[in-house]
Amino acid sequence: EEGKPAGEPGERDPLFRAAAETCIQHQLGSTSLLQRKLRIGYGRAARIIDQLQDSGILGPPDGSKPREVLIGMHQVDEYCR
Repeated sequence: EEGKPAGEPGERDPLFRAAAETCIQHQLGSTSLLQRKLRIGYGRAARIIDQLQDSGILGPPDGSKPREVLIGMHQVDEYCR
């Protein structure tokens, strides 16, 4: 898909910050975590995970393992502008 990267603030899901905080609190990033904690569907959770990776909050996929969280809670404001 062409256009702006998924990490651009104007393109971010309204639950972006809540998802970032959830991943940091649990020290893992996965679609299933977001589905359970934010009560959203798989497609939306997957798009948010991609946005979190594009923003530098989560690392790249590693097979079926959860993604690594790259920032701490004290950095959320900086990354969620």
